[in-house]
Amino acid sequence: LKLQFLYFIGPLCKRKMPAERKGIGMFEGFLGTVEGSFYRSPLYVDLEKPAGHSSLTKIIGAPRRWLTYWNPFLKLFFTPNSIWCTIAAIIYFGFPMDLENEAKNPTFDTIKDRVIIHTVTVWLFFGFWHVTCYLFGWSSRPFDTKEEGPTKGMMLHNLYYSTLGGIQSGLWEVAIMYVYASGLVPYTPDSEAFSLSMKGLINFFLIAYVSNWRDTHFYFAHRLIHVRFIYKHVHSLHHRNVQIEPFAGLCMHPVEHLYYYSCAAALMWFGANPFIAIWTLVHALVSPAASHSGFEDIWQSDQFHNLHHAYFECNYGSAGFPWDYTFGTLREKFGVSETYKGEWTEKDKDVSQEYIKTKNEKKKYLRGGLNPLHALWGSPEQAIYDIITCVALPFFLYSAVTDKGVAGFPFQVTDDIVITAPQVVGFAFGFGPPLVGLIMWFFGDRQPVLWPFHKDSLFNLIVLFVASTTFVLLPTYLLFKGVMEAAML
Repeated sequence: LKLQFLYFIGPLCKRKMPAERKGIGMFEGFLGTVEGSFYRSPLYVDLEKPAGHSSLTKIIGAPRRWLTYWNPFLKLFFTPNSIWCTIAAIIYFGFPMDLENEAKNPTFDTIKDRVIIHTVTVWLFFGFWHVTCYLFGWSSRPFDTKEEGPTKGMMLHNLYYSTLGGIQSGLWEVAIMYVYASGLVPYTPDSEAFSLSMKGLINFFLIAYVSNWRDTHFYFAHRLIHVRFIYKHVHSLHHRNVQIEPFAGLCMHPVEHLYYYSCAAALMWFGANPFIAIWTLVHALVSPAASHSGFEDIWQSDQFHNLHHAYFECNYGSAGFPWDYTFGTLREKFGVSETYKGEWTEKDKDVSQEYIKTKNEKKKYLRGGLNPLHALWGSPEQAIYDIITCVALPFFLYSAVTDKGVAGFPFQVTDDIVITAPQVVGFAFGFGPPLVGLIMWFFGDRQPVLWPFHKDSLFNLIVLFVASTTFVLLPTYLLFKGVMEAAML
């Protein structure tokens, strides 16, 4: 009976893998599992090879994968989206924000409650994957076996910035619902969106395809923050994690969180139900957890993104939509790549030189000293950038909202052109951080301004610029412009 019980709760235990792996028939992939387990390597993996050495070309473009990618039913129930969407539904329906009261006039208590909900979600969800992988040893195929495990200092660093990510996600929810409650953005009410009607059917498809939108948004947002004058002050913080663990997934600079969460703002302007924006926000909040585990045999195994952390100049998107293949930045495995067309010049190094075959060969956990200073500024120019973008900008927003305006605005440029306070606030958040980085680049940075994309074709650069502006910067501008307009009503 005990063995039978353990078999049926396979997703929470580590069962012995058979030599030939064919899945479990029509239920293979249910809830994103592999052979009914949350702790198995994907079926395309050759278990005789070290983790990360099975080529991703086996699944990228495979008919079954594309069927799952575009079939809304499979997309919701046979991928990790099922778990993530459940978390979003718990937050939206279990801890709702009343559009007529709480959202329209958010108090400090309202803001505090939303921040706590999102932050606790991060601690619990990311913590679960960290504990089961690194303390319980339920995963045994690490991508990188050279390191012993996360250090105490790195864990403090990751926990600190992940908590900031949870806090900002809660603030984003308040801002989104505040704009909806103001009446500035039309939306489909819950009574219609979750009914057996045409609007209900449209809402179902939108829920199913949120992750498709996230694939596209993430690729272009990621390319944007890899440009030198943004990467140096912002995204480099995330790349301090070469050997990653779950909390590394949301370990980002606050400016990166700002543009990362803009995926939710982009879906506010088409009359959809508010749940779509909140579901998109929660998808961004929790999806980096298991994908940054550092292990191959885990739910949401993400060899694709692990390669990005190991080699840097590749795999900016996901294995879902082939944006990296389109732009020549796809790397399919550790070692020598047959698909990568970028400018990486360092001789390829095998990141998995050693190979741990059993979970019994444990490594030391949380080694090294604990230095809180590692979470702080590393240079005066970084301090200047952070003070402007992380202190001055929020203070500017707070002052503008409480004063219901910005001194000197509206400003009459010509008879036909007037710059308003909402436009100034929107521009400050949508375009301010990159402009600050660009200005600081002029004062002594030796790298080309577009590094590492300075050798890309002009066509690629134009596409990346237009897409990043449209999908990332503009939605951020529109949300904060909307917040200011709502405050001035």
